Amino acid sequence: MDDSLPDLITASEARRLLGISKPTLARLIREGTLPTVASPLDRRIKLIHARDVAALLQFQRHAQSTGAAERIHQRDSDDPQT
Repeated sequence: MDDSLPDLITASEARRLLGISKPTLARLIREGTLPTVASPLDRRIKLIHARDVAALLQFQRHAQSTGAAERIHQRDSDDPQT
């Protein structure tokens, strides 16, 4: 992992880094793709390990280079829960 990354980031920061919507982030959390931990200061705030976001970013970049990203976005737009 890049030493310049914090260990934990907020869900909002993860969403910004990944370039995804709130519903998509909620789906990734619900499916277990991005596990969360409760903030020690406020249990209502969900934190995500930066290494998990970095791994998902790497996967997204690979998927874009192979054309899989378009299929994933198509699936998201067809899913009424997102």
